[in-house]
Amino acid sequence: MRRKFPKETKVLSEVHQFVEEFLGTIEAGDKAGYTLNLALEEILTNMIKYHPESREEVEIGLGTEDEYIVANLTDFGVDSFDITTSKEVDIDAPAESRVPGGLGLHLIKQMTDDLGYRFENGNSTVTIKIAIRGEDV
Repeated sequence: MRRKFPKETKVLSEVHQFVEEFLGTIEAGDKAGYTLNLALEEILTNMIKYHPESREEVEIGLGTEDEYIVANLTDFGVDSFDITTSKEVDIDAPAESRVPGGLGLHLIKQMTDDLGYRFENGNSTVTIKIAIRGEDV
């Protein structure tokens, strides 16, 4: 399944609906659905916030590969920003000494089974894999 969404945070509910449509076509555990929704929301929000140079719609593709849900988010006509190489967050540091930002990506890296990035011809694609069957949330 593939669908394009405007680069606006107000479309997040439509993204969640798209995810629910997809999940209705497979037998995924609750944890997989929760993780997929959270990851897509975080990555899409980052694309909106950090790639303002393009107002083209973001394409989200959802499918399965072996025992995994595979989601691809493609942002068209943007500069490269590889989220897989973002700085690690020191979650043990006191809040007042932390630099703002990065916690959402840290959480996504911890919750997903694989996080990939590809930049080609001005298009930035983030790929995540999530086990279809996992422990329930």
